[in-house]
Amino acid sequence: MSVFYRTVMPCNGGVNSFRKPHLLNDNEWVTLTQMRSRGGSIVNFPGWKRLFAGANVNSFGTLIAEYVQNDSTTFLLFGGSGKIYLFNSVTQTITDISGGLVFGATRDEPWTWMVYNDQLYLMNKQDGMCKFNGIGNIQQIALTPRARSINVLNNHICVLNVVNDPAIMANPGGPTTFMWAAEASDIAWLVTPNTTTDQGQFDLSFTPDIGMALNPLGIDLIAYKEDSLVDIAFVGGNEVFGIRNEIDGFGIVSPYGSVAVETGHLNMGQDRFWGYQGGVQVDDEIGLPIRANVFNNLHPTLRTRVRSAYISATHEALFMYPSLAAVTDPDTCVIYNDEEKLWYGPFPIDCSMALGAERRKTSFTVPEGIFIKSGGNIEEIDELQQADDSVNLTRVIESCDISPRAAAVAATGQIIALPMGVICQVNFVWLEIESSSGVAQLQVGYKMDLGVPIAFTPFINIDLTGKSTIQVAVPRPIGRWYRIRLTMPLSTILVLNGYQYEFAIVGMR
Repeated sequence: MSVFYRTVMPCNGGVNSFRKPHLLNDNEWVTLTQMRSRGGSIVNFPGWKRLFAGANVNSFGTLIAEYVQNDSTTFLLFGGSGKIYLFNSVTQTITDISGGLVFGATRDEPWTWMVYNDQLYLMNKQDGMCKFNGIGNIQQIALTPRARSINVLNNHICVLNVVNDPAIMANPGGPTTFMWAAEASDIAWLVTPNTTTDQGQFDLSFTPDIGMALNPLGIDLIAYKEDSLVDIAFVGGNEVFGIRNEIDGFGIVSPYGSVAVETGHLNMGQDRFWGYQGGVQVDDEIGLPIRANVFNNLHPTLRTRVRSAYISATHEALFMYPSLAAVTDPDTCVIYNDEEKLWYGPFPIDCSMALGAERRKTSFTVPEGIFIKSGGNIEEIDELQQADDSVNLTRVIESCDISPRAAAVAATGQIIALPMGVICQVNFVWLEIESSSGVAQLQVGYKMDLGVPIAFTPFINIDLTGKSTIQVAVPRPIGRWYRIRLTMPLSTILVLNGYQYEFAIVGMR
């Protein structure tokens, strides 16, 4: 009776493309395309479909905002290249509420928004401040700043990266200016210096990088710049606001380059992902597993168009970014699971604006994951496995390079310690699956040394339907390092709990 060995590989791991293959853990993956890692299994990431038929915001998206009033009345607004629309959940249509105005928000200077005093406030650098109270049309507020970002801190409306306008500002404004209105006001801005009022401004020019976004964190407001951050705190009196902390070298790549997750903020910077929970420390290792995959492929001139969203139900932060192949809008997505502490992706997606789902206060009648494509169509991330109304997706998972000697067990079940130089012949791959359907394609990669290109066996078709354990005979590739690649065309559903190599020892090296 011949003796064979198995190497058992669990699937509770995400993508790690940054570390060298021989340092990878057994449960890390080179590729998770349109797949996610949850609860110890690799499963499909959902597809998306048109939110409602016939609605289009014209060319590209500049805004998705959910406005929840104190009585829980909820509105969903979409911005296009010149107009703002209100979604009617009953008729499943959108209505232009621009009131005859043509707005100037662009891909590089989109709308930012917040809810304050039971009203929705909107801001961009062309149109300045607008508001909506749930009735009628958007109102443009005269003699207010024009700025890149808007938010509220301690009953004061605050803005960052301000267009210089002497009719409104006490001092010259610019890309590093932080400015605020009088308490509980949206029209009282400091036109002339005055030490007895509580509206004001100060500059954040201790570093030359420009302002990107104002995001709340705890009781403070974080002013994110291109390559730094400023923690702004309420101090009271005529001074009103002060700087609690400054951190240089860590900023965000776009006005939508930061999402609020359960532990704080997760940020996409100029060359790394990083986490911030307040204070003077940052987590600059959080994005290491995905860093090379993303930033080696990030478009150098379109990077300010990065969009993001947080799907709280699944603890997933989505970052849509323009690859080197992008023409105008983000075309690629990576995802961080804040609960599992895992990355997956990249995979293709066309997105000009995404819903900042971390700001949602109540459940709405549409899913949390919403984005606008570059053509203006509004899409929802849905449990359907297809995209764009029945367009099939191809999903791919590919493991890291693993020596079969790792975690080897004999046919009788005992753990076997095999020498480093063992040469193996893989005869079978076993797949442990559940709730799967459709046809997948299996390939086995193999090589003798880490520094050489990997070769792959031809595709082997596998019918997943109704199976729990599948034994797949492979063409007996010989090597010292192996990986598996599973391709799921035609929106095939896969739930993979683990896989095993069944191999024989054929030599030493």
